[in-house]
Amino acid sequence: MKNLNYIVLLIIGIINASVSADEYHYKDILIGDRAAGLGGTYVAVSDDPSGMYYNPAGIVYAASQKLSASMNTYNIRKTTYKNALAGKDWVRSSSLLLPNFFGVTQPLGVGTFGISYAIPDSAIEDQDQTIPLDISPNDGNNATTDFTINFNNQDNTYNAGPSFALKISKNLSMGITLYGYTRIQEQIFNQVFEAPLSHNDIAAVEATETIAAVDAVVNTEDVYHMENLYISRKEYGIKPIFGIMYTPYEKISLGITFSNTWMLSNTIVRQEVCASTLRNINTTLCKQGELNRLKTEFEGTREFPWELATGIAYFPSNTLMLTSDIVIYKGINATTKPMFNISAGIEYYLTKTFALRAGGFTNNANTPELIPGVINRYPEHVDLKGGTISLSNFTRSSSLSFGVVLTKGTGEAQVLSGSPNLQVTEILGITAFMSASHSL
Repeated sequence: MKNLNYIVLLIIGIINASVSADEYHYKDILIGDRAAGLGGTYVAVSDDPSGMYYNPAGIVYAASQKLSASMNTYNIRKTTYKNALAGKDWVRSSSLLLPNFFGVTQPLGVGTFGISYAIPDSAIEDQDQTIPLDISPNDGNNATTDFTINFNNQDNTYNAGPSFALKISKNLSMGITLYGYTRIQEQIFNQVFEAPLSHNDIAAVEATETIAAVDAVVNTEDVYHMENLYISRKEYGIKPIFGIMYTPYEKISLGITFSNTWMLSNTIVRQEVCASTLRNINTTLCKQGELNRLKTEFEGTREFPWELATGIAYFPSNTLMLTSDIVIYKGINATTKPMFNISAGIEYYLTKTFALRAGGFTNNANTPELIPGVINRYPEHVDLKGGTISLSNFTRSSSLSFGVVLTKGTGEAQVLSGSPNLQVTEILGITAFMSASHSL
């Protein structure tokens, strides 16, 4: 039976679908209009409410006494696993519109107080993909069937909390943000394979084929395999951000921040249902001719890396700013060396009321490169690069910004559990954002 070995691999090697919105990257959705326009390069600037996320020490330098800002984004992300399913591509796509940032700052006594929330990672995937498979026997009769995948994944990460910054001297300030961390995920993954095979088809196969996969075909009118997977995850923790801002010269600003997330609780519920007529199915969950159910609930922790970010901003004139950042992360996920991202941005005032911003950044994977021919612990490694551009219009007490962020990268993945094969993987992301701010 042509391609039967691929079909059995699809069925017995269940697809790794339990990946989150994107826990393998750190710069998935940029926060704040000015910062997003600069490619997230904001550690040495941070003089508006989004500074509470990048470097809380910078909010003491806000131009107005009271500032509020909000940002809405429309995010599209497409991940393509090349030749993953019997020679066909598996495509995962996500699109969502969300208010991903709000913040307000207010001078309070000797310092500046603020409160904000930010959504740095979010995904809503809802897809139904049917892959036609050729299962023609060697006797020349044509036969095809479909392999159907239904996948729904909703995964959101929230940071919300207060900030406080204090000016130590004319050129030095310090600040802290104490975010409460929340992640909520719900995922449903169904896969169905049904092959309407006749007794003659099976007899022809058994007479001509010698591959071990033939034994997977049960001698009935229909061969089918169905699986349903449901995952619910709830994580809670805290994320403090400590920041310092220093201005050694009039046209140069330096910033540094240190942050980490500590998980306080993590509850995962996993429910699986399987029904199959395949002879070779005899696992903990799936047994031939039975409807099998398995539900597990457990609490656990996962590692979060500390983050050390440094930045420099240069103001050659009143209309031009250049800035760059380097962020270092502790190596996790079997990565022994620290990982880092770099970014750079430029801001230019076309007029007194219009500013153009552009930036570039890396969004490297925190997983090790995959090794071909073995079962890797982590199923994906794709390094991303991104670019941004935005335009802002200012009035005396408000501003309005529009911008676009593009990210792209190519790497490798291992999407079939139990299979050592690697798939070339492409990720493409487009984010359009609109932001408004108000000052008093």
